[in-house]
Amino acid sequence: MGLDRAIRIGDQDFELFISSEEIRDKVCALAEKIDHWYHIQGVHPQALVIMDGAFVFASDLLRQMELELSPLFLKISSYKGLQQQEVKLDLSHSGKYLANRPVLIIEDILDSGNSMWKLLENLKSHSVQDIRICSLLSKPDILRKEIKPDWVGFEIPPDFVIGYGLDCDGMGRGLQSIYRLRT
Repeated sequence: MGLDRAIRIGDQDFELFISSEEIRDKVCALAEKIDHWYHIQGVHPQALVIMDGAFVFASDLLRQMELELSPLFLKISSYKGLQQQEVKLDLSHSGKYLANRPVLIIEDILDSGNSMWKLLENLKSHSVQDIRICSLLSKPDILRKEIKPDWVGFEIPPDFVIGYGLDCDGMGRGLQSIYRLRT
């Protein structure tokens, strides 16, 4: 899909918010900063990609990085449509790869922080050495938990957004740009 200024997904109208060019430039800048930080630290982290939303961002980010990372994928579900639900996650299969290692969490969006908070609590029980967070988007105005990501692409207002991996009931993930719900 091109750079349409407005789109309709289901019965919701969305407008262009962050273009694919802006995203590409930000991903390159984040990759450079993360590479530099881990190079200075002299450590090689385990990448943990939060699914489903972060897969597009993680793919682009990891390809831009010089640091060779083999990602693990973790499914966390907390939304149904526009509404947040109970956070669900399962680290039982990934825990053995995380113990005593530094971890780089790659997330698409931090909004309430509930999902990330639950993940961080769970990671602590797996003896993770160090945890760093890279999130493409952050909504600091509605963050309910004391979470400070190490790298953020864009701080945005509390609008509902889709595209570039973010969805509304499974739709909109494949959009190259990020769109926000029209109010």
